[in-house]
Amino acid sequence: MRRARCAAAALAAAAVIAAASPPAGAQADAPAHRPMKAAAAAHLQRGLAAYQERSYDRAAAEFRAGHAIDPHPDFLFPWAQAERLAGRCGEAVRLYREVLATGLAPEEARTTRQLMEQCEAELVRSAPPPAPPAPRPGQPAPAPPTANLHAAPPPARAWYRDVWGGALLGSGALAAGVGAGFLASAASADRAARAADGESLDEFARQIDRSRSRRRVGIIALGAGGGLIAAAIVRYALHAREPAGDQPSAVLLVTPGDDSVAVTAGVGGRF
Repeated sequence: MRRARCAAAALAAAAVIAAASPPAGAQADAPAHRPMKAAAAAHLQRGLAAYQERSYDRAAAEFRAGHAIDPHPDFLFPWAQAERLAGRCGEAVRLYREVLATGLAPEEARTTRQLMEQCEAELVRSAPPPAPPAPRPGQPAPAPPTANLHAAPPPARAWYRDVWGGALLGSGALAAGVGAGFLASAASADRAARAADGESLDEFARQIDRSRSRRRVGIIALGAGGGLIAAAIVRYALHAREPAGDQPSAVLLVTPGDDSVAVTAGVGGRF
């Protein structure tokens, strides 16, 4: 359809030249009924012939040469069409605007405007992306990104996850519990001794010895438990922000006997 319209326009322009009559709304510098110069008309005829042969580059060259001899408005539309079909939309848009400035009939103006808008859209699609703005005078170029050569420190370990603190606190609580048990047993032995008083001297002496022995063990266990709990608090306070890593494991086993306490410790891991 586009080529048919172009051919029709070219034939119309040829008819205008043959009749030696100007197009509607001629330019100010081409008054009405002004004949075209013979040399310019020869270029127009050769351009129309090349256009019909679809040799758009050669047609545009002929129209350009004839227009240079005589800027007659009959050159503008076929020249614009040849430039567009040759792929030079920038030049075609300029020529279409000159065609519209000649004062066309409404239908001809609408067709010309549609062709010009097609070329403008093609120019937008084929435009290269904008270049980044150049730095202003005196403004230093942005520095290239640098790699962070310092490894991030390991996260701090939560204080309540400290193995040593937990072992000390657990052992202290266990020892305190054992001590409290021995003290309760000593109190029970005291009551048994008072009950045996006056009935059996041997039973009284045995219960008194048992009470003293268990009270001594209970006091020692309570003291050890309190010391271990204090050590756990100090451990939590001093090592709350140690980096996380391989943590040691500790086991402290408190085994109460009849009148004594056995303590077994085991430690493993990396310190």
